Amino acid sequence: MSAAETEIKAERNHVEHASPLSNDATEGEKDIVFNNEGDHVVVTDEDVSFFLYPALFTSLSAGYGTNGVATVIGSLCVFGLGHIHSTVLFSYQIIFLVFGLITVITAPIIYLALDNSVASARFLTLDDRLKGVERLRSNNTGIVSTTFKWSQVGEMCLDLKTIPFIAMTLFVNVGASTSNVFGPLILQGIAGFTASNTTLLNVPFGVLQVIVILSASYVAFKTKTKSTVFIGYMIPVVVGAALLYSLPHSKKNEGPLLLGYYLLAFLFAANPIIISWIAANVGGQTKKASFFCLYNAASSAGNIVGPQLFKEKDAPSYKSGLQAVLGIFCALIGIIVIQALILAFLNRRKEAQRVKNGKPAKLHDLSMDTEFDNTAAIDAQLGANAFKDQTDGENDEFVYVL
Repeated sequence: MSAAETEIKAERNHVEHASPLSNDATEGEKDIVFNNEGDHVVVTDEDVSFFLYPALFTSLSAGYGTNGVATVIGSLCVFGLGHIHSTVLFSYQIIFLVFGLITVITAPIIYLALDNSVASARFLTLDDRLKGVERLRSNNTGIVSTTFKWSQVGEMCLDLKTIPFIAMTLFVNVGASTSNVFGPLILQGIAGFTASNTTLLNVPFGVLQVIVILSASYVAFKTKTKSTVFIGYMIPVVVGAALLYSLPHSKKNEGPLLLGYYLLAFLFAANPIIISWIAANVGGQTKKASFFCLYNAASSAGNIVGPQLFKEKDAPSYKSGLQAVLGIFCALIGIIVIQALILAFLNRRKEAQRVKNGKPAKLHDLSMDTEFDNTAAIDAQLGANAFKDQTDGENDEFVYVL
């Protein structure tokens, strides 16, 4: 029994006994039934569906979608604040002070409002917390552990999928920083837009970010894949970069160049996809934490490298920078394909490992189901390793998500 389950069961003092596992659970059943060891909970209702991977991507996308909302609101605020004339402060100082104050006020509120884990989620009833923990079993990526395991760090360093994930993150954030930092400069260079006009032109760019991120979430939710959706959303980015690079930056090409710039917004579907893809394919708390440390390092490195691609001597067209970004986006698609092939290979290796251990080669991945029912997994005596803080390499029941 996991520590999280033990914690919740101790809190459920209104429950005086746990009955043996029953195979008579019906769809929509609200009761939690334990087996004799207390290892499994029969969960067939849909009360806490957001704990499965398809819904995890949806929640991540909703969070990242606020970046687009911030672009819209921020652009309008910058446009308005930029027209304030002060003898004490420059316009940019007023803008930074206003946004900084908003951050200082909201940060403590968010900190206090967010829960740390499923086991302590205040918005769930005690029964639903236990159901949520049980649903996490199907992810096969473990549950909260405070023990740091160097062996898991070593496995991460030798893992075939580590370098592709980090390379994706680096390339994506090089491109993202390009549009964030140099978007206004590119727009000014396209057809001589003023600084105020370029700020307003970022409003539809922010709207498109929201649409792109949420639509990517919906498509991935329906297809239950990451790689094909990722590639599909990166193709418009390549087209946009190609338009900005190949077309002369003149008034005559204002429309196609603006289209090319707005197509770069499709890139903002990438980070939610990468995060959810890593989460779905890495088991073990230390290994996962280390993976996300590398993700953050690569993301930061991308934001450092991106601005360096655009040199002042290349203004206003920034041809060399756009050429480099175009090459990076093309390479990104190639890396996604390579990663999908690696994960397919790892799945075949897992199948052979399961057969060797006397288990079925093919397993149904409950973590990708939109409707959850774990009774079949319990009957087949699967999922026993889910809460043992095993890595994806150690757990023979792990199924990699392509």
